[in-house]
Amino acid sequence: MSCPSAEELSALYDGVVPRDAARALREHLSTCPRCAQEFATLHRLLKVAARPAVPAGLAQRARGLTRSSPPGKSIRPEQRLSRQKPRSLSRR
Repeated sequence: MSCPSAEELSALYDGVVPRDAARALREHLSTCPRCAQEFATLHRLLKVAARPAVPAGLAQRARGLTRSSPPGKSIRPEQRLSRQKPRSLSRR
């Protein structure tokens, strides 16, 4: 087997590689120090860059805030601009 791409190693880490392919990749990692090192580096990077957990109840609190706020007038930005008189037409 040739050395896997970074995408293949990432897919292996994510657990989305079919079982037989994952077995072959893991076997390759056990015999190729360079790929094993790259996979370990990927593992460390992804662990450090892991997204923080969303606090429990955040979505419910946000929905509650939007429901308790009075509805505002919705104007698309292009409408807001079209209602302004161009300076070139303004009298000085």
